[in-house]
This record gives sequence, C-alpha cells and structure tokens, in this order.
Amino acid sequence: MSMYLRKSIKVGPVRFNLSKSGVGISAGVKGFRVGIRPDGSNYVHAGRHGLYYRKELGKTNQRQNETNENYVEPQTVAQVPNENTTVFKSENAKDIISDSKDELIAKLNKSESIFRLDYGLAIAMIPICLYLANINKTFGIAAAVASIVIIPIISVFVRKNKTVNLEYSFEEGGEEKYKNIISAFNHLASCSGLWEVHESTSLTDDHEKKRHSGASNIKNRSKISAGEGKPKWLNTNIKTPAVALTKQQLYFMPDGLLFCDNSGYAFISYDKINIIYDYTNYIEEYAPSDTKIVDTTWRYPNKKGGPDKRFKDNYEMYVCEYGEIKIKSSYQINIYMLTSKRSAAQDFVTILNKII
Repeated sequence: MSMYLRKSIKVGPVRFNLSKSGVGISAGVKGFRVGIRPDGSNYVHAGRHGLYYRKELGKTNQRQNETNENYVEPQTVAQVPNENTTVFKSENAKDIISDSKDELIAKLNKSESIFRLDYGLAIAMIPICLYLANINKTFGIAAAVASIVIIPIISVFVRKNKTVNLEYSFEEGGEEKYKNIISAFNHLASCSGLWEVHESTSLTDDHEKKRHSGASNIKNRSKISAGEGKPKWLNTNIKTPAVALTKQQLYFMPDGLLFCDNSGYAFISYDKINIIYDYTNYIEEYAPSDTKIVDTTWRYPNKKGGPDKRFKDNYEMYVCEYGEIKIKSSYQINIYMLTSKRSAAQDFVTILNKII
C-alpha cells in the first residue's frame, strides 16, 4: 500500500491531477475514483482527507496485449444457405433509386454529409481545457465556461444550415387522402406488439418442430415501434406517421414513402409500392394483451399434442393470431412486419391500397 498527498484541480465533474510529468484525469464519487496517469497507466484509488490507497491497473495497451496472447482466432466456416429460409432485407437507402423528389433527396443526403462543426469543436475543446488548466486553474475554468456558451450557439447555426424545408399544399381532395393515410397508420400504431421479421424458416424435421413447440415455421424478428415521427434534417408542415424498423425508418408522406437509414435517404411513390396483407398463427410464451388466442400448446409437445412428460420444465404456450404486412417494390424494398392484432394489419393494408 502506498500513501501520498494529492494536488488537483476540479473542473465540473472531472478532476485533473497535476504532476511533473503532466496532467492525469480521474472521475468517480467521493472516496472512490478511477484515474488515468499522463503516461496512460490506469489506477483505482480510495480514501479521504489527502491520504489514499491506490491500486495500479497498468496501461490499457499492455492489458490489451496480455488479453490478445490468449486469444485464438476462430476458423471461418463457410455458411451454407438454408433452402427453407426466406430473408427479408431492403437495400441501403443510398443504393435505392428514388423515383421522384430527386432535389429533396439530394438536399437531405447533402445535409447528412455536412460536418458537425459543433461536435468537432466540443471534442477539440477538451484537450484545450486540460492544457489551460495545467497552466492556470482560472484559464481552464474560463475555457470550459466559454465552451458551454459558444458551442450551443454554433449548434443552432449548424442545424439551421443542415435543415431542409418541405411544405405541402394540398390540392382538392389531397388533404382528405392524407387523413386517410394517417387513419390507416393509427391502426398499426395501436397494436401492443409490432415486429420486423428478418428471416422465416420452414421446419420439415419432426425433431426441429418439437424443439420449437410444434411450430412448422420459425421467424427471426425484432420488436419495432410506430408513431408520429420527424425525418432528421427535414422541416415540414405536416404530421408524419413513422415506423422505426431495426436499421431503417419509414415515413408515410402524402405522396409516398420516405425511406432512410445511416447511409442516406430515398423516396418511393405509393404507386410503385406493393402492400400485402395476410395473417399467421404464432406461438408465444406470453401473449400480447390485444391479440386473439386461437389455441394453446406446450413447450415440448408429444405426438398427440399433449405435454411431453420427459421434460420437467414443460409449460403451456399460446397460439396467437397475428397480422402480416409485407411492403415490396422493384426499388429493392422488402419489409415484413407482424402485428399483435390481425385486424390492425388488415385495416392498414385495405385503407392504403384504396388510396394508392
């Protein structure tokens, strides 16, 4: 155990520990802190009133190298496609050819690519504040306060420069048409369960069916959400229904779908989209509150459908009736969603197809 006297400067929640070799940084709660020395070594210390206990943890790179010595690169195994599996995946937005609104999409993609000066300045000010704090405590505090004042102001100008304005003026009947789109979307948003399906695999082997509660088809899915949303960097005069998928966002505009992800934006008119409704039975351990339960089964069923008594942890499961929505187009969009209410999917697709 080593004992020492500490000299430090506190700027906000961060403490700068000064020494002849430079400035170290530490953070934590009173009586316990984790720190980094100027040479990159890490430590944990505890104590109060100037007398502390310190445990040296070594340098980050050194610990990483020690870990890597015991790491064995796994062999790459060729993935054999399953002929019974259907993959539902859309192209990245940048690879989708927009069929209209080229000028709008070009502006949005340009806004996405503009460097965030406010973020860059915030990152640059960190070492500047540290350097000034090392010279003089007052200088460090002044630089930190100036950053807090200036960066939000710059952020306002950056956002204004990146924002694209789009104002809709409806022709006769156009506003009513969009209200119907919102009405269709509200059926979707009202579901207590909404999922995006990534893969669907048909099971033909009896053993595999038994492992999956007797199901003949399994789905790789993720929970998603639907509600009112606003496309990033787009300022518009309408309320925009939106579905937040796993990696993409869909915005239901009056004249088509605005499709975006981390790569950019694309726009597809409704008349270029095929929206299909269907329903399916899905086995759940816990049934959503608004779903229709059509049957029950067991985690491990026997051939007659009853519980297999060879398994102790064999509980009853619910067969739920779910709605299916598939959105496809020749522009590389292939989306498959499940709804906990079958009627919600049916109403959504029926109303939209009438409008389209």
